[in-house]
Amino acid sequence: LKDLIFLGRIERDVVCGECSFLMKSITAEDQRNMIAKVIKLPDDLRLLNAKIISLAFSVDRVNGVPLEDIAEEGDFEDNFDKKISVIKNLQISVVNKLFKNYEEIIEESNSQIEITEVKK
Repeated sequence: LKDLIFLGRIERDVVCGECSFLMKSITAEDQRNMIAKVIKLPDDLRLLNAKIISLAFSVDRVNGVPLEDIAEEGDFEDNFDKKISVIKNLQISVVNKLFKNYEEIIEESNSQIEITEVKK
């Protein structure tokens, strides 16, 4: 089962300046939760926040520290809200670079899984 769960999983360190962001591909459950969070937003905020929400699922650590541990003190509902807070406070150039890598990770993960033969 463990091999099945990690089939297609990609992890990558993305370096921005002096920071190393450990990013990972997302699970089907992550994707379902991500879409649910985006859909709950008002129409005018969906597009603006889709990148931030996607990155909050994909970015695991910064310089070896869990992303949620970097959040400043605040009234957070859960660890995911802490991750969102960190991503929202990054410079847009960093967000764009990380999102570009997120898209590449998803493409690479998809390309690793090829059906070579369909049994009848």
